[in-house]
Amino acid sequence: MNRLLPPVACLAVLLLSGLAGASTLFRSDPWEYYTNYADYTQGCTVVKHSPLHTTVDPRALTGWEENGEKHPKWSYIFAEVNQRETFVVDLGQLRTVGKIVVTTGLNDAPRIPKEVNIQSSTEGPDGPWKTLVEKGDPNCKFTYLIPNTPARWLRFDLGENTDGFGSRVGRQFGVYKGYKLPEVAELMRAFYPKFRRDCSGLEDFWKKVDTQDWQGAASALRTYEERLYEKQKGMPPHYRKNADMGLENKIDFGNGIIIQFCQGIDWQYHPDNSLNDTERGWFHAHLARAYSITDDVRYAKKLAESLESWMEQLPRPPDTQSAAYDQWATLSVSARTGHWTQVMGLIVKDRENFPDKLFLNLLYTYWEENDFLSNAGQENGNWLASISRAMLGAGLGWTEFADHKNWLDFAREHFVQNVMRDVYPDGKEFENSDGYVPFAYGMLLGMYRQFKDAGIEVPREVERRIKLGSDWSVWTMQPNGLTYMIGDSNGGHTFGPGTGREFDRQDLVYMTTQGKKGSKPSSSSRHFPISGWFIMRSDWEERPWERARHLMMTAAPYGPHGHQDQLSISCYAYGNTLLGVPSRLGDSNYGMPSHWETLHTWSKNTVVVDEKTQGFGYEPGLDRKCKNVEWFDGDYVDVADATHVLYPDVSHRRRVLFVAGEYWVVIDDLTPKPDADADKAHIYDQHFHFQDGSHAVAMKNGAVRTEYKTGGNLMLVPLEPEKLAASEKTSTPVNYIGMQAPTMYGWKYRLRGNGVQRFVTVLYPYPDRNVPKVSVRRLAAPAGVAAIEVRTPAGRDLIYAGDGITDFSYSGSINARARAFAVRLGVSGKPLKAVGLDVERMKAGGYSYAAQGGAKKAVEVDLSSR
Repeated sequence: MNRLLPPVACLAVLLLSGLAGASTLFRSDPWEYYTNYADYTQGCTVVKHSPLHTTVDPRALTGWEENGEKHPKWSYIFAEVNQRETFVVDLGQLRTVGKIVVTTGLNDAPRIPKEVNIQSSTEGPDGPWKTLVEKGDPNCKFTYLIPNTPARWLRFDLGENTDGFGSRVGRQFGVYKGYKLPEVAELMRAFYPKFRRDCSGLEDFWKKVDTQDWQGAASALRTYEERLYEKQKGMPPHYRKNADMGLENKIDFGNGIIIQFCQGIDWQYHPDNSLNDTERGWFHAHLARAYSITDDVRYAKKLAESLESWMEQLPRPPDTQSAAYDQWATLSVSARTGHWTQVMGLIVKDRENFPDKLFLNLLYTYWEENDFLSNAGQENGNWLASISRAMLGAGLGWTEFADHKNWLDFAREHFVQNVMRDVYPDGKEFENSDGYVPFAYGMLLGMYRQFKDAGIEVPREVERRIKLGSDWSVWTMQPNGLTYMIGDSNGGHTFGPGTGREFDRQDLVYMTTQGKKGSKPSSSSRHFPISGWFIMRSDWEERPWERARHLMMTAAPYGPHGHQDQLSISCYAYGNTLLGVPSRLGDSNYGMPSHWETLHTWSKNTVVVDEKTQGFGYEPGLDRKCKNVEWFDGDYVDVADATHVLYPDVSHRRRVLFVAGEYWVVIDDLTPKPDADADKAHIYDQHFHFQDGSHAVAMKNGAVRTEYKTGGNLMLVPLEPEKLAASEKTSTPVNYIGMQAPTMYGWKYRLRGNGVQRFVTVLYPYPDRNVPKVSVRRLAAPAGVAAIEVRTPAGRDLIYAGDGITDFSYSGSINARARAFAVRLGVSGKPLKAVGLDVERMKAGGYSYAAQGGAKKAVEVDLSSR
């Protein structure tokens, strides 16, 4: 198509956001259509009814308020007797009725009515009656579109019940005013000022406008827009499937929800637990593509009918604050502009099946959508990115509109706002999800390129953050090239070898080509200090690349699409994801109960207090619920140290030490807060989840291990297991990389007590099914110091981690005053390396260090040749 449009048609599921007011050009009272007159707030009541089920309040169908308490609408069930089932509603005043929505007992077959008859009256609850619907089909979700009819009373007759089951009417019960599309002349008179007189190609259009030949003006405008036309050559199979279902008024809403509509399609219908992407225009795009490919006029007729019914059912709301329906949520609108541009490009030349009235209304609605979006701006993250991208496409691609420069200015202003507000200075976009971060960043990067190509400058700091935008995604990627599940995630995202080349980021090229090209980063581990993530990885030089060890821990500010997962870890080694977490589990799970379950802390690899989830910890800006974040990146030991205070009585400090590039030590301290009751006992559960279905195999001394048949495995070795209760746990079945996987199993260690409690657990990965000998024991140390000896096939590590600066010593010859201290001993017991973190002074093997002017540092001494 001859439009410089970004691919807005490929937007993912987006969320609703409120906006500032937008003005309408033509439609004087569209919002009245959205008002449901069948509601107590509009004065609607049930005034007559057949006997109801004993549990049903007659007011349940319309809702009611009593003693200051608002009662929601709920199902209306008739008594379980043989009877004619009828009810009459009083709308409270004379109304114009053009649409009636009723749901029946779809999931409860015995309670489906026998038929549906609807009548109206303007005189009284006893009639006389005018028939609006006769013997409607109750076996599907039905919406009746009728000519606008004055009515105050409506009588519903569900037929004769002869089987003793009371019929049910669902809580989705609505009565609305209808809206009809304006004719060509009426719309053209209002629409023409929105076009530029100086636009090349519109000369004939303006001649017709100046003579008030409105039909001619519409035809000339359509001829100009024929530049959009593009004959399609192919389509994905699901396009054809959706188009074929559309011929029968069926829509697949996702999550296995396929709705058969009785009379046309109710575009306001939004089933529970559904993504409901219909408001984003894909339904019409699929029908248009099917028609373009097949020339089957059935698709054309259904597309024309569906477009007309959409625009009649969903006129633009008068202001954006009122846009409480998904169909005019700004993020849905931004997606729809892309899909409907495609539709116009496929139908613009076919005047027989798509007359000028329909095309002109479609074009006008497209202008309305962009005008609507131009009043947005309070959104953030991928929401604002999608809106700005749609506006940029409109500003660059629809230059015939007089507003196109304003749209372009909007796009630039909000692009800058989006980057400066939602992309941290360390480059991470603020959503805490491995899928949503690159999704939003991808839109921002695309807009940056378009601005650059159009010669439009952006601030230098914006450009700097854009250049860092891939860092977090690439660093959190496992050595096998796939991401962990982080936040709302389908899992398995990857980043190709082109990542980083645009900005000559040779470090990213190196990482995404698995060391084949580019330049090695200066370190194999990294901390994102502002966005709050720790990455610990073994040396870049190890080959094959997939054998590397890799761990990720979060200590991040709250971000959209994130979970309640502070201080949660995931790890990978020797070709397998060993610790993971259940997450969004695929689009078919999104919004379902199993998805909500995965948000909770007990579905993550962290500590749960008193069997309660953390909560999110909403705080403005960069103020976070994770405190005292410290990081050390050393040659022999990496240390991540952070504390969160999301639980009301207890703070949780987690330190993770990555030792010798081989294994991790996890130290969890649970400490009563200063204002809490220090004598109160708590339950502390340390959770671990094994990726892709491995059971935990119990071993001696409280240790457990995975049992993958190929690739790496993981051993959990706790300190002092006699103090712990341990048990296997299962979690929600997962969809990993779109594939149904077995239930995710895991392991839980439990401590009970008051005062300070501590878990110390070694995570030891190994490359195959040959289980190594690994043990951990406590060492003598000052109070408050975590001191352990870890024995592995490579030797022994003596590790001391204090709460503050402490004196440490080994055999008198190696000593330090530091925050943490470690000594590696070879198999023979000879010291090979001494490490001090935050060192004031240290002596080892003839080496001596003393801090100058109070400047502490990390010290690593190689003792192997001393």
